[in-house]
Amino acid sequence: MDISILSKNFIKNLSSIPGILGFCNINDSNKELKDSKTWGDALSITTDHGKANFNISIIISVDSTINNIAKQIKKQATFDFKNNELKINNINIYINGVK
Repeated sequence: MDISILSKNFIKNLSSIPGILGFCNINDSNKELKDSKTWGDALSITTDHGKANFNISIIISVDSTINNIAKQIKKQATFDFKNNELKINNINIYINGVK
């Protein structure tokens, strides 16, 4: 499957994780992405020999813990990319806001 389609599905699934309130542009941390059509700008995926490196920029709830959110992101990435023969090499989570 195309990596762009995978990333769109992945970011859509991330939006349902409790504690994630929104996304920011990965290249411009001051730009909050309010429209779901632009959420793909919050995610950068590079692949190398069947391994994927993720960079994601999120806004979290003040009541949530990043440890739980990070575990959920890892579970979701593992689930979404396992069927496409991609293994997770690295996940970088950037917290660009707390609401």
